[in-house]
Amino acid sequence: MWCEVCREKVEILPSYQCPGCFKPSVEGMKHDECRERSHLDGLVTAVPWEQQVIKDAIHLMKYEGVGELAQPLAEILYTKIQGSSFFFQFLTGK
Repeated sequence: MWCEVCREKVEILPSYQCPGCFKPSVEGMKHDECRERSHLDGLVTAVPWEQQVIKDAIHLMKYEGVGELAQPLAEILYTKIQGSSFFFQFLTGK
């Protein structure tokens, strides 16, 4: 279901993105000018949404019931946030 070739196609974003304009932002927070576009804040975007391998994996997991894809997708997200003190403070409450 998820092979090394698939994993190598995944390009993790080097920065977080504003949920309003999808441009880089600090820890995924909205830019002031994007407050009207989105109610989200602190969004974790690990990969560009247009990556086909990710789109396919999410589709298979959500609509075809391929639960085995949860682990590799979670690992991608973890790889993205592991260097972020902001998100670990949120998770631990400290």
